[in-house]
This record gives sequence, structure tokens and C-alpha cells, in this order.
Amino acid sequence: MSGGPETTKATEAAREAAEEVQGTEAGFTIASAMWVMAVTLVLVTGFADLFVQRYAQAVIRQATDEGARAWAVQGGTADDCLAAANDAVDDLLGGPMASGISFSCSADGTTVQVTANATLRSLPPLPDAQFATTSVVARELDEDGLVAP
Repeated sequence: MSGGPETTKATEAAREAAEEVQGTEAGFTIASAMWVMAVTLVLVTGFADLFVQRYAQAVIRQATDEGARAWAVQGGTADDCLAAANDAVDDLLGGPMASGISFSCSADGTTVQVTANATLRSLPPLPDAQFATTSVVARELDEDGLVAP
């Protein structure tokens, strides 16, 4: 079953038409794929950075809690508070991300308050995140019901 001369001419015409289309759209698929890959890379990087920043915020919150507890116990001092907060950050976060974090400790008659201010650096397409948190803990009382020194 040979197709005959008409089929051969039709096949050649279709082949020529396909070559013309390919010549005008050559590389179009590659350009589209590159744009899709670039957008996907930016989105994946943004989500990864978001997760890292949420982790850093949780670490900072935990560090303020640790600092407040360190001062609230009998015999605790402001230096104990700062040391505990900085140790918590060093243990759980560390590195260059921890460099933008500062703690301040204060106490009134019955409570200890620890405040953290942080600038968390983001990857280039995203803005840096500013973060502040405060932990308040009741001071431990001595046997007479007074705040221990």
C-alpha cells in the first residue's frame, strides 16, 4: 500500500510548513522555561527564608523567657538575665543571624521584664525583618513573702 505521489507531496508540504514554524519560534520554549524556573526559584527561596525567620523569632522568644527566669529566681541578677538570654540564642541560633539581636533586662518590685529587639537579615529579594518581644516573669519570693534580693 503505497501512498502514491499525492501523499508524498502532502507529506513534503507538511514537513516544509513545520520547518517554517520551527524557524520563527526557535528557542521560545527555552525562554519560557527559564522564566518559570526563575520565578519558582524566587518563590522557593522566599518561603525558605520565611521559615528561617519564624524559627529565629521562636528562638528569640525562648531566649527572653530564659533570661527572665534566670533573674526571677532567688539570688538572680541582671547579669544572669543577660547571660541566660545570650546563651539561649548562641545555643539555638548562633552565627551571623544572631548578630542583630539585643536584650535588655529590667525589674520592678515583683516582676522581671526582658525585652529583645532584633533585625533579622533576609535573602536579597526580601526586606530585612524587624522583631521585638518581651517576656515578663514574677520574681520568686522568700519565706516571708518578700521579693528576694
